[in-house]
Amino acid sequence: MKHEEFESIKEATLEHTIKALAGLFILNILHWRNQIYVVRQTDVFYAEYMRREDMEIYLKESMIGVPKSLSHWRIEAKTPLLAHLLRVDESTEGSPLMLDDDNSHDG
Repeated sequence: MKHEEFESIKEATLEHTIKALAGLFILNILHWRNQIYVVRQTDVFYAEYMRREDMEIYLKESMIGVPKSLSHWRIEAKTPLLAHLLRVDESTEGSPLMLDDDNSHDG
């Protein structure tokens, strides 16, 4: 709506705004550099029993989702308005990664 804003004011609907926000949300959670920030600075990413530090390491293995070695984990990104379940990236290789079972140092 930035260009010719008065001529296109009728296109500025709540639906278009939500779709634009959803697109930005997906770009932010899937881009590997943004993932680091989002994992470190927010509670948007979630996986039951996975520490934030581990999630940051494991998400770096894939450019588009959850590495194949973690296909048994359900990693999701969720806000009050939007949610996305990260898919398994079948193009990643390697042996399954093991999580540290000692959760005594969680903060």
